[in-house]
Amino acid sequence: MRTIQKILGITSLLLLLLTPLTSEGADWEYLLQDDRGDSHYIDLESIKQTASGTSRIVRKVESKGTSSYNSLVTEIEINCKENKIRVLKETRLNKKGKNRTTKKNGEWITVNPEDRDEFLLELVCSLKKSS
Repeated sequence: MRTIQKILGITSLLLLLLTPLTSEGADWEYLLQDDRGDSHYIDLESIKQTASGTSRIVRKVESKGTSSYNSLVTEIEINCKENKIRVLKETRLNKKGKNRTTKKNGEWITVNPEDRDEFLLELVCSLKKSS
């Protein structure tokens, strides 16, 4: 009887401790699958407007196996007025399960109609217009 009580107590404590961790995660929404078969997701809760009028968002790419990483999480800044995008930070989870984060503050790149990021730019800018 005491063993069952201990198991129930430990289980309850673990559930109590783990619940905030699982509920505070990203809200990943499927965006598209690219020509390499990689799946792209965005975290809708991450979309933020900046003081300079740009938008920030977090995107995740899950590799289909052709890349050196399993997933790539990127913080991106989008300039809707100029159709430009830049990478602020990248975190790669490699095939061995190790993370590597790189801060970039990259150069602004113009998004062209044939670019993979065009859909992301259009989506974020349309959300900005409707808010």
